Amino acid sequence: MAANTPPISPQGPYRRSLRGGDFSLEKSTEDAPDDGLYYLIKKGKVKYTSEDFRETLTEYYKLCEVWWKKQIKSSDPDEQKRGALGLLNLDVNNEIAADVLKECGTAADMKRLEQARNRARHAAMKAATLAAKEKAAAAAKEREAAAEEEEAAAKELEAAAQEKEAAAKELEAAAQEKEAAVKGKEAVAAAK
Repeated sequence: MAANTPPISPQGPYRRSLRGGDFSLEKSTEDAPDDGLYYLIKKGKVKYTSEDFRETLTEYYKLCEVWWKKQIKSSDPDEQKRGALGLLNLDVNNEIAADVLKECGTAADMKRLEQARNRARHAAMKAATLAAKEKAAAAAKEREAAAEEEEAAAKELEAAAQEKEAAAKELEAAAQEKEAAVKGKEAVAAAK
C-alpha cells in the first residue's frame, strides 16, 4: 500500500486527483498548458510547477496527506475509510489510520493492510540486505586497495634496499680502485 511512483514520467495529457478533493496534478490538460511542465492546481489556482514528474508528485502527495487526515476525522464512515486507506498508502505503519480502518473497514481491507505491511517489511529487509552487501563490497575494495598500497610500499622498500646495496658495491669498488692506485704508486716509488 505504499504510494507508488511510476518509474517514468507519463507521456501526453495527464491528470491525477482525489474524489471530492480540491486539488490535482496535471500536464497538458484543459486546466494546464501543453508546455511540458507538471502543474499542481488547488482550487483552480496553480500552486506548483516543475518539469520533474516525481518532484511534482511528491508535492501532490503532501496535499493528499492533508486531505486524508481531514477525511479520517469525518463523521461519514466511508470518508473515514477512504482517508485511512489513503494515509496507509503513504505509510503502511500509520497506526492512527490503521485504527480507523479497523473501525470502518472490512475484513478484506484489514487483509490488504496486513499484506501491504508484509510487503513493506520484506522490502525493508531486502533493502537492508542489499545495503549490507554493498557495505561489505566497499570494505573488501578498501582492503584490496590497502593491500595493493602495502605491496607497492614493500616494492619501493625493496628497490631502495637494492639501490643502497648497489651504492655500497660502487663505494667498495671505488675503495678497491683507490687502494690499487695507492699500491701502484707505492710500487712505482719503490722501484725508483
